[in-house]
Amino acid sequence: MSTGWTIEQACPQCGAQVEFDEADRILSCKFCRVRNYLISRDRFRYALPVAEGARAENIFYAPYWRFRGMACTCRAYDVDCRVVDTSLCGAGIAGLPQTLGFRPQALKLHFVLPEHTGRYVPLKVSSKDFAAGFADQHMRSTAQVFFRECIGETVSLIYAPFFVKDKQLYDGVLNTTAGPAADALTAEGFSEERHDTWGVSFLPTLCPNCGWDMPGEKESCLLMCSKCSRAWQPSAGGYTALQYAVMKCSDENVQYLPFWRMTATVEGLRLATQADLVGFANLPRVATAGMAEQPVSFWAPAFKIQPQVFLRLARQMMAQQPGGETHDRLEQLVLHPVTLPLREAAESIKLSLALIAAKRTDVYPELARAKIAVHGYEIVYFPFTRTVNEFVHKGLCLAIGRNALHFGRSI
Repeated sequence: MSTGWTIEQACPQCGAQVEFDEADRILSCKFCRVRNYLISRDRFRYALPVAEGARAENIFYAPYWRFRGMACTCRAYDVDCRVVDTSLCGAGIAGLPQTLGFRPQALKLHFVLPEHTGRYVPLKVSSKDFAAGFADQHMRSTAQVFFRECIGETVSLIYAPFFVKDKQLYDGVLNTTAGPAADALTAEGFSEERHDTWGVSFLPTLCPNCGWDMPGEKESCLLMCSKCSRAWQPSAGGYTALQYAVMKCSDENVQYLPFWRMTATVEGLRLATQADLVGFANLPRVATAGMAEQPVSFWAPAFKIQPQVFLRLARQMMAQQPGGETHDRLEQLVLHPVTLPLREAAESIKLSLALIAAKRTDVYPELARAKIAVHGYEIVYFPFTRTVNEFVHKGLCLAIGRNALHFGRSI
């Protein structure tokens, strides 16, 4: 599902121009049929196009932070979540527009690569300062706020073209004046940021183990090989094998949805075993001696979905601590893509604990100070029966609307 941002990039195999969505991580060339996974060296950086009449000017590019994802606030005594899409100027120079508005949705962007010419204004607003300003603008609350988390976010840098002429600042996209130019921009030889280390790299979507093509969907952050039943996590250094499990199911009319199962330590909270969880959440079950020996697992959907549905699924999986027989065969299975990376899933642990805590007045201050360390993880696929409007897992009493899954691909 499109997010409204279109990126242009030359195919590394044949050189043809390929258009794809900003959320896509697989570049698929319709000319040579080669598919590559996109990897950023630090973060993805894009540039807006320069107007035809402005290309002869001394163009410089100003950086803008861009955030899209789920913003969650743990307040007294509940969790509020919303989907946010915003941008903010990161140059720290007066006179530049503070946001990009709707321009990225209306124009085709391209990656900023080392071979591209132009001057780039240094980034003065750090990611932490951006996050603080973002929270102040979009996550305000009149109630006491204990902590904030952003889940499934896409944070990138967009570079907008400008030029100075007769002490006036001009917008390089429209080739129109944007107001008086600040002294920092009119000074000769203002500082520039080097961009020779920026760019993207490409990984062929071929299984490192058997060489088979891995047909992951465009927004996938993991690739699965159905030929040798391996899971692979792409990174700048290549593919890394990832542990996974598939819950056994004899029904054929199912689609397998992925969930992260994590083991972690939560500083300040006694939550090591499933028996501890029963007391922590005041669950309607008896804590047995066997449960006191079973480590607690933290669960999160491994796919992006509406914030309220995401938290409901994480809370229910956390409370139920599902188990059962598993296998590791992927052939002929209908798998939903993994679109939420482990780092984002780990950030949801605090929110899940906040939602299931029985004594919230005592737990919320502890959660605000707590540090969570994940020391074990795997992907677990659960079979959901397909109905007209929903995917249903009767054993776990879970139902997910088809439209909710579809909408999640635009987050």
